[in-house]
Amino acid sequence: MIRIFYPVLILFLSAHGKSLAQTFRLEKLPDFINSTYDEISPVPGRDGKSLYFTRIGYPEFDRTLLIDSADQAKQLSTPAYIQLLSEVFTEINGKAVYDPVRSVFNQDIWMATGDSVGQFNRVIHPGFPLNNALPNSLVAITPNPGTFYVINQFPSRGGLNKGFSVVQKKSDQADDWTTPQPVEIKDYYTITSDVSLTMSFDGKILILSATRFDSKDMDLYVCFREGAHQWSSPQHLGYLVNSPAGKQHLSCRKIM
Repeated sequence: MIRIFYPVLILFLSAHGKSLAQTFRLEKLPDFINSTYDEISPVPGRDGKSLYFTRIGYPEFDRTLLIDSADQAKQLSTPAYIQLLSEVFTEINGKAVYDPVRSVFNQDIWMATGDSVGQFNRVIHPGFPLNNALPNSLVAITPNPGTFYVINQFPSRGGLNKGFSVVQKKSDQADDWTTPQPVEIKDYYTITSDVSLTMSFDGKILILSATRFDSKDMDLYVCFREGAHQWSSPQHLGYLVNSPAGKQHLSCRKIM
């Protein structure tokens, strides 16, 4: 379920004069965005008129599953395809996944559009190459309009690697996206399958949420830009930011 915060300005008076403070009002988005399934990880677009989010376990997912460059969704019967997808998700999960369609690994990127933030009138479900049958989630906007970071890396012949990729929207057409290209983060690894990140508005800093060897659970890390989609090694933000108990989240997505 996705909710949106609306700013409400409140005037405070002090001994030193007038000052403005801001609070927020929480409002649930309409049912065509919040389905009976799970919606997570909202990312507003820079245009102020779009909202990207991840829908989990939804029956209408992109079924593209490349193995040796061949799309298994087009080659296999439905039962054989579902069985293969179950085996793929079981390998990712490390334990049996019997219902891959309802699995948390069935994640697709959706997009809500409208006149302004909170005034959405439709949702769009982009297909391949932005989405496929593996876990997909858009995590961050970049300073370049229409360019985004998504979870995971997708070799051209098929498969899935840990990490993040960069994608670009080529036109207003829902499926007109570039193929995800790897983002390089030095010494990148995660111990669990939960991970997420966000990018500073100027595009110079990444904040990564992950479990690594110097954290007890999900902690926050910072990476600094070193080139075009190239980043420094994650640096732990310390225990003033990260509690000893861990579990610092940025709305986490499942990865390999």
